[in-house]
Amino acid sequence: MLLMSSVFVPRAAADGPLDVAVSPWETHPGGSSDIPPEDDPGWVECTPGEVCEDPDTIVFYDPSPSECTDLTGTIYFQQIVTIPSDVTVTTFALDVQGDGLGVSVTLFNSLYPAGQLETSPTMEYGTTTWDLSAEVAPGENRVVVAQPENCLAFTSVRAEGTTGPIDTDEDTVPDDADNCPAVANVDQTDTDGDGLGDLCDTDDDADGVPDSSDSCTLIPNPGQEDSDGDALGDVCDTDDDNDGVPDADDNCQFVANPGQRDSDGDGIGDDCELSVSDGRMTGGGRIDTDEFGRVTHGFTLRCDTSDEPQRLEVNWARHRFHLEALTWSFCGDSPAIGPEPPAAGFDLFAGQGTGRLDGVDGATVDFVFTDAGEPGSNDTMAITIRDAGGQIVVQASGLLLRGGNHQAH
Repeated sequence: MLLMSSVFVPRAAADGPLDVAVSPWETHPGGSSDIPPEDDPGWVECTPGEVCEDPDTIVFYDPSPSECTDLTGTIYFQQIVTIPSDVTVTTFALDVQGDGLGVSVTLFNSLYPAGQLETSPTMEYGTTTWDLSAEVAPGENRVVVAQPENCLAFTSVRAEGTTGPIDTDEDTVPDDADNCPAVANVDQTDTDGDGLGDLCDTDDDADGVPDSSDSCTLIPNPGQEDSDGDALGDVCDTDDDNDGVPDADDNCQFVANPGQRDSDGDGIGDDCELSVSDGRMTGGGRIDTDEFGRVTHGFTLRCDTSDEPQRLEVNWARHRFHLEALTWSFCGDSPAIGPEPPAAGFDLFAGQGTGRLDGVDGATVDFVFTDAGEPGSNDTMAITIRDAGGQIVVQASGLLLRGGNHQAH
């Protein structure tokens, strides 16, 4: 005898029992190895009578179990369990009792519209359970049992679940409040505030540039400016000129100047500060140093290094430096000197050059001369001269002239 019954066991939830629709068992005479379609006219709903005692129970009379292996043909049974979208299924299983070999179970739903054949376990004798929990889906779930030998004794579908918000990605944020319902993102970060979480947003900063090609994925920069060419946009690069000095401390944020030279002390590096290009400074005088004694100088220097002549001569303790080439210059306004702006357009001349030290080529000079107005007693001189081997031979930093004058023109 074959006895199949529908048993759907809902687990009570806080807001009441599960509202799950379960259809009566249906049977199909089959005759082939292909599962009949759900709407095949051969399906017969169980009604009270010889085959079905009631809509949920099928009674089918077969020979004794010892004669099962001699039977041929396949009979199909189906039941449809419709699960609401607000139900999270925790158990969905099919229990089969019988003496039949070769019984198979196939599940049809939105995940498996063509059917998912459950290959494990294998039906033998006694009771066998197919766990379909991983394959069940919201909506219609059609369970089909194929029984090739008519030797089943009992078949039931068991399902348990809980109601409540659906959380597809299991990130503890319900789908109806989740800005990435299919991607786990418990922090719900949404940089551009477009309602789509960063983890599933292809343009996190909403600047019109896809994240895959955006040099700043979390900060809008539609122009994609990248001053140092390091593939990190300026607005999110902490060292825009890639000179090793963080932007927060860099006096030339977009021009590489690792030495941070700021001749006029105004907080703007010489390499990115506007320099007067058509001026010149002339003068001379002396300073007194503790280490090198008296140092005298005379010069005529032009702000444009390509202009001629460029003259500078420095003398101290029987040594002499003579400038041969001005390689870099900066003419600007020192904030420590009034008036603002200077009458000549600048009051500070900074420069670097090469020359001869005591008649030997290869020496270098770094200097800063200021013009603080007449009569020149507040003018200053800073200078460092190195020999061809790089050794400092004279150095002074910002000393007042003891005689002489600097004049910007």
